[in-house]
Amino acid sequence: AKVQIASLTKQFTAAAILKLQDEGKLTVRDPVCRWVEPCPPGWEAMTVHHLLTHTAGVPDLLEQADYKTVHRLPATPAEQTAATVRRPLRFPPGTGYDYTNSGYNLLGYIVERASGRPYADFLRERFFEPLGLNNTGYFDPRV
Repeated sequence: AKVQIASLTKQFTAAAILKLQDEGKLTVRDPVCRWVEPCPPGWEAMTVHHLLTHTAGVPDLLEQADYKTVHRLPATPAEQTAATVRRPLRFPPGTGYDYTNSGYNLLGYIVERASGRPYADFLRERFFEPLGLNNTGYFDPRV
């Protein structure tokens, strides 16, 4: 049986960002607005590093009143990103710390934009297959 690892996926997302940085496709100093368009007001100072370190001020979608309903619905990374950018920041980027799943959803979207590949495919092709992790994969509730 396969086990969902939930937040442990964040390590794979961070590794994907660093791999893309090694390939020259992005840097952790990139403004998030380079990858997320349209860029919401207040996000101009936010960097990929802020997302990686939970210092971006991005609100967590898990805290939405309707999260228990919404999270069961199929959503692409672009749709998750659109839902996140509609909400105000909790604090200006770099001025606080707040663990957020939504920041890592945004990083997954950035992986897709920078690599030109779906997030799940990028992880499979760059990490799981080369490492022989044959029983490791991305859970997609849409399939």
